[in-house]
Amino acid sequence: MLVSQANNVKVYNLSSGKSLPEWISDRKKRQLLKNDTDLRRRIELIQDFDMPTSSNCVQVSPDGQYIITTGVYKPRLKCFQVDELSLKFDRCFDSECIKFEFLSEDFSKLVLLQADRYVEMHAQYGRYYRTRMPKFGRDIAYHKPSCDLYLVGDGPEVFRLNLEQGRFLQPFDSEVNEINVCKINPDHQMLACGSEDGKVVCFDPRSRLKIGTLDLAMSGVKLGNDLLSSVTALTFRNGLEMAVGTSNGSIMIFDIRSNKPRLVKNHLYELPIKNIVFHGQNNRVLSTDSKILKIWDHETGDNFTSVEPGVTINDMCVYKNSGLIFLANESSKNSVYYIPALGQAPKWCSFLDNITEELEESNEVLVYDDYKFVTDTDLDNLGLSHLRGTGLVRAYMHGFFIDMRLYHKAKSIVEPFAYEEYRKNRIKTKLEEERSSRIKVNKMPKINRHLAEKLLDQKANSKKDDLVNDISNPLGDDRFGAMFMNKDFQVDMESEEYKLLHPVVSKHEKERLNQQSDKSENDSDDDLHPWHTIKSKDKKKKMTKKQKNAFKLYSMQREDLNHSVSINGLKKSSVTIGEILSQDFQKDIIRESGTALGSKEMTFKLSSKRDTKKEEENKIHKKERKDLRRSAGKIVASDNKPKFWRGKKCKAWGSQWLVNFNSDKTQFYSANRYRNNLDLPIFMNGNVLDESSTIHLLGLTLTSDLSFKPYIKSIAKLASAKVASLYRARHFLTPDSILYLYKSQIRPCMEYCCHIWGGSSNDALSLLDKVQKRIVNIVGPALAANLQPLSHRRNVASLSLFYKYYNGHCSKELASLVPSTKIHSRVTRHSIKSHPFSVTVPKCFKNSYSSSFFPRTSVLWNSLPSSCFPDSYNLQSFKSSVNRYLALQI
Repeated sequence: MLVSQANNVKVYNLSSGKSLPEWISDRKKRQLLKNDTDLRRRIELIQDFDMPTSSNCVQVSPDGQYIITTGVYKPRLKCFQVDELSLKFDRCFDSECIKFEFLSEDFSKLVLLQADRYVEMHAQYGRYYRTRMPKFGRDIAYHKPSCDLYLVGDGPEVFRLNLEQGRFLQPFDSEVNEINVCKINPDHQMLACGSEDGKVVCFDPRSRLKIGTLDLAMSGVKLGNDLLSSVTALTFRNGLEMAVGTSNGSIMIFDIRSNKPRLVKNHLYELPIKNIVFHGQNNRVLSTDSKILKIWDHETGDNFTSVEPGVTINDMCVYKNSGLIFLANESSKNSVYYIPALGQAPKWCSFLDNITEELEESNEVLVYDDYKFVTDTDLDNLGLSHLRGTGLVRAYMHGFFIDMRLYHKAKSIVEPFAYEEYRKNRIKTKLEEERSSRIKVNKMPKINRHLAEKLLDQKANSKKDDLVNDISNPLGDDRFGAMFMNKDFQVDMESEEYKLLHPVVSKHEKERLNQQSDKSENDSDDDLHPWHTIKSKDKKKKMTKKQKNAFKLYSMQREDLNHSVSINGLKKSSVTIGEILSQDFQKDIIRESGTALGSKEMTFKLSSKRDTKKEEENKIHKKERKDLRRSAGKIVASDNKPKFWRGKKCKAWGSQWLVNFNSDKTQFYSANRYRNNLDLPIFMNGNVLDESSTIHLLGLTLTSDLSFKPYIKSIAKLASAKVASLYRARHFLTPDSILYLYKSQIRPCMEYCCHIWGGSSNDALSLLDKVQKRIVNIVGPALAANLQPLSHRRNVASLSLFYKYYNGHCSKELASLVPSTKIHSRVTRHSIKSHPFSVTVPKCFKNSYSSSFFPRTSVLWNSLPSSCFPDSYNLQSFKSSVNRYLALQI
């Protein structure tokens, strides 16, 4: 994609770049895409949108679903389907096509004017009928009310071919030498013909009479070097305005009630005007000759921008109400241009808006394959410090770029045995890989060995399958590997501080000592084995006696902890008293004072059995009273409930506008702060509507609890499945292609209606960030460096929509919800810093309302600087300014 900027208006050339040869294999194509940056950066909007040699005409079907081009050689017609972005069919002729016209809304009925005087009618399957006109033709026009096809050319006659009767009718006589162009006004069906001698002759198809002649030479305007010029282009804006293009590069806009032009625009190239188009969305006119396409203001004639493709232009077509322009020219590629300031991209290529935003950054290459980046110390170690300031060393950030060949040469001189060390390390790693299948002894780390044993035992006893492969680092994270390698992290278990913090030997230490004692017993001599067993039995008896004679508080504490529920996923039997107190558990029983390093005091308060027994008896008594009491809830019949909503307003509105509502296809759901369903009947046409918890509306899921977390989960799941498909096909695609597919196909799904659900919790929105993180891992961080965060894009989208609403580009109902402009009653620091477009932030008493669109975006809107707001309404300029400002805040 090539970006040009004429008159501060960005024009994107979507057809620039190299093209791959058709005869090479797929493997060669992948190699070319990998090595050639121009091929990777190209954008093929429509596949095979080209001609063998050149193209003559290009038009969009009235329904906007198909694009048809004609060209040579061999003379042919190509039809492209915009929904599939590819070629639908290709047909060849015997002669070159000069002009063609749509007879239906799609491609099923076409009429083509050829260079050998033949007129062909084509159906959906191919050529339907072929006839020949009396003279060589130059232009055609179809009159739908009468089914007449008007043909003009080398003569004064306007030939009429009636497609209903299938024969030629009596032609119109224009009383001019030759006719170049003809057009029909869509409002009042007047036929206008432009002649070779500079006249515009108008006919009424109903009376078949000439109703007027406009002579450009009599208008009093000097056109070029002489007064005489032929008419080469005609078009109508509405029922009264007509634009006329001449052979010397001038365009005149007439009111058909006057013979004087209202405005004259000159291309200054003295080349015939090929086509003129009035843009339907804004007040612009597009005119083209064989060299340049100019876009200018309809009222004043001031230049807006211009496009020079560098080849001869034959025809122009603008996709309706958009900024997408197609040019038929004297090259194999059909030129495609996109101008965001002229209009938005069509629905079938809406991803162009996202791509053009990404291309606003500079095209400088910051990483070089043939250069090596070294720091200042590296340069000194290589012995190349004397090259500072020369052309061999290029300063960049905190270091230098040097040629890769120079780097390897200096490296081999400074470290002559570097290759031998590298070879030894490679051999060592290969041998370790081969020995990995053998039985090996796991060496515990020397530093913090007790902590490592404790962590490994916890991992082994846990139910999860998260065993550690590397025993030297039990935590399994390289960030904490220094705890078992660096002596500075050694825990001194004999220090006084450690003993104060750990006065009791841990449970793990006891088990470890018992295991060691068991191992020593098993490894002893067989002769001593009976004596050891007797000794161990005596030891166990003594331990059981001690446990029986122990203080009763200890046994009660163990019973309490065994019957308690878990704290943060762990049983309280394995949790210390300090952790239990930190969880606010039974603070009324245990009270503590002092610090962990000394003066520690605890007081235990126990409840008596009499009090607990009395509480249980009171509970049983209350339950019996509830079962025996007589409730008055069944006195009123359930059928007498109030009818909350009968649908009278909807029924009255439907009767006024002749609309009938079907209650079987009507859904409703209620949203309230209690997050429960209404127990009230809702009627429509006498039928009770069933309440549902969710409603799917225009691709968005609404729930009764006003939470968008289920919807965000669903789109994250869908996007994750698409990313998985790209990951499986990564061997057949380049990283640029994967990133392009993500931006055009996956990311728009995660941004649909983001201004509505953008205020959801971070827990839900993080699911979408994980999907984008997977793409970064696939394409690499270098290529995805310019990939903007999803939160940033959501903020830009919300502010752009708020900007439209603030300026009144919305319905009356929606405009009433826009917050009012903030009025500062006093001069304060906040009022001085705020911009003049600040709004009053709505007062929010609920989190669900504060996270909605208007309250959330109002705060972001007031934080913008004044430089983000253009002088007049310009959505594209505001969006670019906000994008740059928020990008700097990241």
